[in-house]
Amino acid sequence: MNVFENNEIANEYDAYYQTGQGKKIDEIEKAAILKHLQNIPVKSTFLEVGCGTGHWTKAFANLGFSVTALDISDAMLDIALAKNISHATFIKGDAMNLPFHDNSYDVVVSVTMLEFTQNAKNAIDEMFRVLKKNGLLILGCLNSESVLGKTKDNDPIFKHARFFSKKDLVELLKKFSNTFIEDCVMLTDSFELVPDTIVNKDIHGVFIVVKATK
Repeated sequence: MNVFENNEIANEYDAYYQTGQGKKIDEIEKAAILKHLQNIPVKSTFLEVGCGTGHWTKAFANLGFSVTALDISDAMLDIALAKNISHATFIKGDAMNLPFHDNSYDVVVSVTMLEFTQNAKNAIDEMFRVLKKNGLLILGCLNSESVLGKTKDNDPIFKHARFFSKKDLVELLKKFSNTFIEDCVMLTDSFELVPDTIVNKDIHGVFIVVKATK
């Protein structure tokens, strides 16, 4: 079941990022992802798998990349297309059967998409296949060990998702080399955002960022 085929859910997707906490979390997540792209040539071939409403696509395009952005949901793609994002080409496609040749892209990025696939390993294998040798994979994933992961079944959208631990992601990415993993967006049990200046080893970040090389 793809909950994002629901027009109502698709239309409400971006609303969270307009809330006070949503804006702060968005800033943290973007900083954690985009820092890994700062030294990548903007002429690199760039694929985003699971682009949704184009929320992340815009951030990548703003760095100067020409982004091929793929999603399987017509409802989400309609919203993305309506944003008229420069240097972005949106296409409908399945993450588990990417419509691209082997070794096509220098960079593949996917943010909170794996959680909603039927087979995460298959999706990773497809991203590996279309990456060029020495190509860069960047993932943003939701952490099963975080407070959100432990309570996800209470959420009408996240209850349909499979979250991942860092250990899960290491296992999924065995084909890759130079794998870097970190978590961010620390939330208390009452879902209050913990300032970056406070270190608490008992809190697992909601958002896991992965950088790996083919």
